[in-house]
Order: sequence, then C-alpha cells, then structure tokens
Amino acid sequence: MTDDHSRCKECFIQKKKLNWKTVIKRNKILLGFVAFLWLFAVFPGPFLPNLDPTFYTATLIAAILFMIPVGFMLFFWSLNPPTSDIKKE
Repeated sequence: MTDDHSRCKECFIQKKKLNWKTVIKRNKILLGFVAFLWLFAVFPGPFLPNLDPTFYTATLIAAILFMIPVGFMLFFWSLNPPTSDIKKE
C-alpha cells in the first residue's frame, strides 16, 4: 500500500485509475443524495403545489448547472482519492 493507503504500490507506479463502475460503487450514498436533490429540484410539484409553470424551467436549468460541478468532483476524486483520517496501527 502507498503511504496514504489509497492504492497498492503497483497501481500507483503504473498510474492505474478507477473505472466508472468502481467510482459509482464507492460513491453510491453520495450519488443517491444527489439523485434525491435532482428529483426534488426538477419535480417539486408533489412537494410544493400551486407553482407557476415557469418555475419548472428554472429548476431544470438549476439542476443541470448543479450536476456539472458534482460530475467534476466525482471524476477528480477518482483520480486522486482523499486520504482517510483513520490511522492504521
């Protein structure tokens, strides 16, 4: 293992990167939370009745703009995962 316990030394030397399936598997709680926020932003009708129809267009644009930085975060975290605060003895 490397000093930060994120990858084995062979993967670190060969600069192996995580594939998208592994990233999704490791971040499923975060992705579930993002999916809930996206669903709430795009379809708030059941939660907030009697809204103006233009509100849905604005929330759809906001949801798409929200997904761009989240996608970048997941991509760059897969390249350089954060180190754990847990010390191994």
